[in-house]
Amino acid sequence: MTVEFSTREGKRVMTMKDDLAHRSPEIKWPAGFTPDDADLFSHNEIHINAPCEKVWKHLVEAPKWPTW
Repeated sequence: MTVEFSTREGKRVMTMKDDLAHRSPEIKWPAGFTPDDADLFSHNEIHINAPCEKVWKHLVEAPKWPTW
């Protein structure tokens, strides 16, 4: 699910309240680590049109992330 809001500048933004309302029910947080337990919570979501194996290959190479 994607929720987008427009500002005067034409940028897409989502408030924390909007984010919490549209949070995926598929995320299973460990006890004590829910967003409600955190002082600050943020997350990003992106849909990639690629096989899991190809995406995973890049995710596990964390030292290369800054080059993206």
